[in-house]
Amino acid sequence: MDKPAPTADKPAPPAQPFAPTATAPVAAGRRAPWYKDKLGDGLVLGGIVATVVGLVEYSGALSDLDTAENRMSTTTLARYNELVDSAHGKRTASVVLVGAGGALITAGIVHYVLHGRTTESHTIGVAPTNGGSVVTYEGRF
Repeated sequence: MDKPAPTADKPAPPAQPFAPTATAPVAAGRRAPWYKDKLGDGLVLGGIVATVVGLVEYSGALSDLDTAENRMSTTTLARYNELVDSAHGKRTASVVLVGAGGALITAGIVHYVLHGRTTESHTIGVAPTNGGSVVTYEGRF
């Protein structure tokens, strides 16, 4: 309901500094599902993809070593050295990818745990003062 306008009989009440003002609605503590956290989901999904690619790369390295050791398919020393070098490169790439994947998955899980799934609320308050006004902001940065 609107307040009636002041009349000549009744003067307007004086302004109260720091009086409560209209604020944004505060969240009721409702939790959003974990899968709606896009950053956490992206970190975990990226970690899974990196780990799978690393494991496939490691499988390729093992295959190259098996081919190098097979005397029927590898008949020259140059081909043997080429396959062994390829296997070492793939193994190094796989170790880096699996390590990065593990780090991304860990970061995603830590993000889920530390950044609760509550809806964030912001509050803005404005109060008149002598010679101006005061604006306050409350929220997480």
